[in-house]
Amino acid sequence: KKLKMVNDKSLEIDDLKDNPEKVYLKKSSEKELISFFGNDDELVSKRIRMLWYVREFVDKPLAVRLLEGGLASSSVLLQHEICYVMGQIMDVSALPILKSVLNDASKDVMTRHEAGEALGAIGHPSAIPFLEPYLKSENRILRETCELAIQNIEFSSKEGPRVEDAFNCVDPAPSLANDVSLDDLESTFLDESTSLFNRYRAMFSLRNIVSSSSTSDDSLRAIHILCKGFSLEKEGALFKHEIGFVMGQLQDVRAREALELVLRDTKNHAMVRHEVAEALGSISDDHSLSVLKEYTKDSDGAVADSCEVALDMHSYYSQFNSSSS
Repeated sequence: KKLKMVNDKSLEIDDLKDNPEKVYLKKSSEKELISFFGNDDELVSKRIRMLWYVREFVDKPLAVRLLEGGLASSSVLLQHEICYVMGQIMDVSALPILKSVLNDASKDVMTRHEAGEALGAIGHPSAIPFLEPYLKSENRILRETCELAIQNIEFSSKEGPRVEDAFNCVDPAPSLANDVSLDDLESTFLDESTSLFNRYRAMFSLRNIVSSSSTSDDSLRAIHILCKGFSLEKEGALFKHEIGFVMGQLQDVRAREALELVLRDTKNHAMVRHEVAEALGSISDDHSLSVLKEYTKDSDGAVADSCEVALDMHSYYSQFNSSSS
C-alpha cells in the first residue's frame, strides 16, 4: 500500500503488521532518515531493504531527499542501488543529483553508470544535452550507458513512459512487440553488430517470454539464449550485467549454473559479478546460498556486499514466510 506524508516530521504507513522497516519509517523524522541512509554503522542490507519502501512514497521529492543522504555512504553497492531507485521513482527532483553523481569522477563506475541509467529512466528530455558528451567517453561502460539513456528518453518522448507491470520497473529499453519470434530475438540479442538499444529490447522480450510463456520449451529456450550472452567474448560489462539483473528478476533455478560460473570467474567486471550474485540470491535454493557464502569476503567490496545482502535478505524474509505459513 502507498505510504503517505502526515506532516513534515512523520509518515503514516498502512498495514504495519510486524514489519520493523515500516515502523521505523513512521517514527523517524526526515532528518533522521537522511542520516540513517548515510550512516555506515548501519548494515548495508538493512538500508537497502528500506530503499524499496521509500520508493513507494506518494511524496516523491521527499523520497529523493531521503535517498540522497545515502550517497554519503562508502558502500558502492548502496550508492548504486540508490541511483537505481531514484530512476524508478521517475521524479525530476532527482535530475540534478543524478547528474552530479554521473559527473563525479571520484565515484565508482558502477555508481556513475546507475546514475546515467536513472536519467534515462526518468525520461526528461532536458537530460539529453548533459548525457551527449559521454558518447565520446573512453570508458565503455559510461559511453554505452549514456547511449542507451539518450535512446530511452527519445523513445519515451515519442511513445510515452513504459513501466513493465509484471516486474514493476522502468527498463533501460522497452521490450519488442510480442509477435517477434524466438529465432529473431536470439539473432538480435547475440548480434554484436546490432545497436545496443535493440539488443536490450530483445533481452527484455526474452525475459518476458520466460515470465509469461505458456510452453515450458519456449521458456527454457529463452533462458538458454539469455545465458549465451554471458559467453560473448567481446561483449562489454554493461550488457552482461543487465543479463544478470534480468536473471534476478526471473528468479529461475534453470539459470543457476550459468550464474555461478560468472560469479566464480574473477576476470568478469565487478558490476557483472555483483548482479549475478544478487540473481543467485533471488533464486535462494540451498546450492545458491552456499555459493554466496563463499564470496562474502570477495576482494571486491560490491561483490562481497551483494553476497552479504542476498544472504541477509533470504534470512530476513524467511522469518516472515515461516510465520505466515
